[in-house]
Amino acid sequence: MSRCINCYACARICADVQGQFVWHVVGRGEESQILPDSFGAFGDSTCVSCGACSDACPTGAWKTRRLSSGFPTEWTKTTCPYCGTGCEMNVGRDDQVVQVKPVMDAPVNYGHLCVKGRYAFDFIDADDRVTEPMIREGGDWRVVSWEEAIQYTADKLKAIDAEFGKESIAVLGSARATNEENYLAQKFTRVVLGTNNVDCCALVCHTPSAAAMKMMIGTGAMTNSFDDIEKARTIILCGANPTENHPIPGARIKQAVIKTAPS
Repeated sequence: MSRCINCYACARICADVQGQFVWHVVGRGEESQILPDSFGAFGDSTCVSCGACSDACPTGAWKTRRLSSGFPTEWTKTTCPYCGTGCEMNVGRDDQVVQVKPVMDAPVNYGHLCVKGRYAFDFIDADDRVTEPMIREGGDWRVVSWEEAIQYTADKLKAIDAEFGKESIAVLGSARATNEENYLAQKFTRVVLGTNNVDCCALVCHTPSAAAMKMMIGTGAMTNSFDDIEKARTIILCGANPTENHPIPGARIKQAVIKTAPS
């Protein structure tokens, strides 16, 4: 903390973006210092490790420990795969992924990420991760080329279609995939396979709310942008925990409550 210049950017971003109010300015003048809301051990604070303070710090008083594994030499813009929120992020690579930063002008997250999006990327280089296509034969997996895997899958789908008909085939998309990937999935299902049996994981967790929304507003999907959260005068949450399940919209809800909306 000898690098701290008391600009209080960490306290401001924690309050104004994350809505967590972890960091507080204690003392006056030369005695001023930044302390967590536990006013003691950092582990006892309410920090959720979103990393916004490390992004905002201009001097390196706060910095991510992940940089100990290397510094990025190239950056790729992509979409976070953890939940269906659609946060945009820049992924920095050296010989492997070493850092993730939010996209500042992204329309969903506006330069913010949760702890998973920013720090949970070790799985990419996990030793047991499958990185090549495989076909299971007799209970064992055999590594094959992409051409062989695609041909094998196509032959199996054709055989099922010939024996049982097109309605015996279904395709499941993912809420964690991009809109473009899910569009291709449904297009492949309807045009290539010739069936409308296409769905996603929302069938399990979202069916009751989707049915009610379709009955009331005509579609079982969200009809508003996340920006509308901050314009709302009243926000009602029923059976939801957005700060845990979808932290970025959850943070925007907290900001709306702080600024305008009654809880």
